[in-house]
Amino acid sequence: MFTFDAGQFLRLYFEDSLFVSPTESGLRLLPEIVGVTIGTFGIGRLIARSDRYKIFPMVGTELALIGLLGIARITGTTSYPWLIVPTRQPT
Repeated sequence: MFTFDAGQFLRLYFEDSLFVSPTESGLRLLPEIVGVTIGTFGIGRLIARSDRYKIFPMVGTELALIGLLGIARITGTTSYPWLIVPTRQPT
């Protein structure tokens, strides 16, 4: 759920705040798309091998919370690298 919402928000942010073309806006979402694909297949294989599944939703919820906190820090002057790899944003 979070991934789809972030994708919609980031696409609009790129186009309306950073004034990039719709094509470039879509290309800037490639890291997210690749990460979700690899994560989905990777976690599925881990669950199949370990027969443990309860820990993965808990870890996923914590990671989603960290991602939401990162998105909450986005402003009109946020640089593109901050959107890809969250680091300490200059104030």
